[in-house]
Amino acid sequence: MSDKSMKGKKGYDPEWVDAIASHVVYYRDSGKSYEYQKNLRELFFEYRAEGLRPREALEKAKRVLASFET
Repeated sequence: MSDKSMKGKKGYDPEWVDAIASHVVYYRDSGKSYEYQKNLRELFFEYRAEGLRPREALEKAKRVLASFET
């Protein structure tokens, strides 16, 4: 299947979309705040704008946020 034929179909999300979704659900269920989710999203899009691949942008955003946790 080509990428165009899979767009919008359930179960065919790119790997990085699944990673973000599972990470956000994990932190929401473990009591992390909405502020954490908002910061993760903002950092992800900032790193994407800088030219990082989606997976790399997600990992960098998670590492940055983890460095500020106590």
